[in-house]
Amino acid sequence: MASDWNLFLERKLALDLTPNESRLADALARLLLGFRRREERFGRQLVLKTSRIDHVRTLYRARDGLIEKGLLDFEPGPKGGHRGSLYGLKLSGDHVSVARQDEKPPSCRSGGAPHVAVARQRIGRKEQTPRPMAGDKTFQARVIDEYVSHGGSLELEACKGALLRSATALQKQGLDERCIIAAVRDLGREGAFPGYLKQQAEAIAEAGGPCNWQGLDLSALTLKQLSECHCPQCSKWIEYREANG
Repeated sequence: MASDWNLFLERKLALDLTPNESRLADALARLLLGFRRREERFGRQLVLKTSRIDHVRTLYRARDGLIEKGLLDFEPGPKGGHRGSLYGLKLSGDHVSVARQDEKPPSCRSGGAPHVAVARQRIGRKEQTPRPMAGDKTFQARVIDEYVSHGGSLELEACKGALLRSATALQKQGLDERCIIAAVRDLGREGAFPGYLKQQAEAIAEAGGPCNWQGLDLSALTLKQLSECHCPQCSKWIEYREANG
């Protein structure tokens, strides 16, 4: 039986995709097939960063092209909500969603935790206390606080474990902690599974790092304030200010 990756490549090679359509398809395959799933909800920023597509309109055109060519199913997220849009790769010729429910990660949105069956303890076996994770406890506490304060839920132990493991591993690799925390906030806002932290943080780092003024109107900042940040957005505003006096 062919793997999902083989099915994806066979379908992709059979289609006449534009460069941006191909980039988006590869990014979605990384986000979905890389975690053994065929559909999931993602925030727009995560898709932009993973695909390295520069503009939202370009992303929309590429997305619509994949839908028209039969490689992608898409369902926009609810307006005013924190849930991302639903992306699904169509690896067979039909238009039926083929995502397997047992391969979807647990929801980590507040109030959206599914019921999890509790495993019975064997008779005569002592319950083992989980060993604490190695790493910077202060950093781990901050990671949890940032994720929860931005809308994420850690009611499921699987979500909390994935978040701490990913954050600690990135910290030990030497990734800028600002990028890690920015990625944690993004996942919390989007209600995404914490297992995506690695690619989200690396995408932020590759884009030049997080913006110090995220959420603020950059046009209202002074040139000195803009120069305190080295993200691409602030750099563009500095160039614009210097060019226009």
